Amino acid sequence: MLQLHTDGLDVDLLKKRLGSLLDQGIKHTPESQYSAVVPPSSAMRKRIGRWPWLRRLRNLASAWRLSGWSMRWLVRRTPVLGPLVWHAWGKLTLRAFRQHTLAELQTLRVANQQLQAEAQRMATTLMQSQARLQQQEAALAREGRQRQDAQRQIAQTLSRLQQQAAAQMQPESDLFPDWYLALENQYRGDQADIEARLGHYLPHLACAQVGQAEWPVLDLGCGRGEWLRLLARHQMAALGVDNNAAMLDEARQQGLQVVEADLITFLRTTDAESIGAVTAFQVVEHLPQNILLELFQQAWRVLRPGGVLLLETPNPENLQVAAYSFWLDPTHVRPIPAPLLAHSAAYFGFIDISIERSNPWSDTQRLNDPSDAARHLEKLLFSAQDYALVARKPYAQQAAPELAGN
Repeated sequence: MLQLHTDGLDVDLLKKRLGSLLDQGIKHTPESQYSAVVPPSSAMRKRIGRWPWLRRLRNLASAWRLSGWSMRWLVRRTPVLGPLVWHAWGKLTLRAFRQHTLAELQTLRVANQQLQAEAQRMATTLMQSQARLQQQEAALAREGRQRQDAQRQIAQTLSRLQQQAAAQMQPESDLFPDWYLALENQYRGDQADIEARLGHYLPHLACAQVGQAEWPVLDLGCGRGEWLRLLARHQMAALGVDNNAAMLDEARQQGLQVVEADLITFLRTTDAESIGAVTAFQVVEHLPQNILLELFQQAWRVLRPGGVLLLETPNPENLQVAAYSFWLDPTHVRPIPAPLLAHSAAYFGFIDISIERSNPWSDTQRLNDPSDAARHLEKLLFSAQDYALVARKPYAQQAAPELAGN
C-alpha cells in the first residue's frame, strides 16, 4: 500500500472523516475538490472488476486523493523541476496578487473620494438646515414677541373698554336728568301739541281692541307722559317705563302710572302675551343695534296675538332732520331709515307692516316752483319730520311671512 505523506497526520481525525464519508454514501458531495472521486461508468467498472491489478490501482488512486496527495504536492517535491516551477508559480501568483491589490486599492480610493464628497455634501446640507432652523427660530421668536405685544395691547384695550363700560354703568350725574328734561321742554314742543300729533295713532289701538285692563298698553321711554295722558283720556289702560327720574316725577304728578327701569330689562321680566300694544315714541334712535333687535324680539314675546307694535322716530328722509335737528339730542345714536325698521319687524314675524309719516312742515316753507327739480328738492328738505312703524303680531292661525323666523 502506498505510504501516506503528510507533515502531521491525525489518525483519529482521518478515521472520523472516512467514517462520515462511508455513512453518507455515494451521493455525498466532497467539500474539497481533491477528495471528489468521479464514479466510473458501468463499462469501466466491469473492466476494472476483471483485472485485480486495475482494482488495486483504482483503490490506490482513491486512497492517494483521500490522503491529501495532489499534483501540486508532487510537482513541489520533484527534484530540480519542482523548485523552479514552484518559484515561477509563486512569482506569477505574487504578481497577480499585487495587481489585484492595486486594483482593490484604486477601487477603495475612488470609494473613499465618493464618501468624502458625500460627507462634504451632507455637511453642507446640514449647515444649510441649521441656518434655516436658526432663521425659523428667530422668526418664531419675533412672532412670539409680536403675539405677546398684541395680547398686551388687547388686554390694555379690554381693560380700557371695561373701565369705560364700568363708567357707563355708574349712575348718571344728578345734573343730567333735569338738564335733559329742560332740553325736552325747549325743543320737543308743547305737551298739548305733542298730544295732538299723537292722536292719529289711536285708531290703530282701537282696531286691535287693546287698552283694557287685561291687555294694557306698554309705552317704552314714556318721558313726560304725553301719550299716557292721551290714552287715559280715552279710558285705555297703560303703563309707562323710563329711566329718567326727573321726567317720571313730572308724569307721576299728573297721576300717570309709570315705572323707573331699563326698557329691555323690564321687557325681559314681563310675562309672555300679557301686553296689548307696545309703543315707543322717539326712542329707537337712542338704542344700539343689538338692543334694538332685542326690543323687537321681546315685544313679539310679550304681545298677545293680534297685538300692535308702534314705533315713532325722526324721519331721515328729511335732510334738515337727518343733518341737523336729529343731533340736538346728545343721546341719539343714529337715524334709522324706514325700510330698515320695517325689515326688522318682518324678520321677527310681525305682519301688516306700514310706515306712517307725520309732523309735516308748514305750507309756507314749501317751494312754489312746479318743476321736477323743485319737487325733488322739496321732498328732500320739507318731507315729514317723523315717521312711525305700525305692525301687528299675527294670530296663531295666521302664517308669518317668509322673512320672519328665528
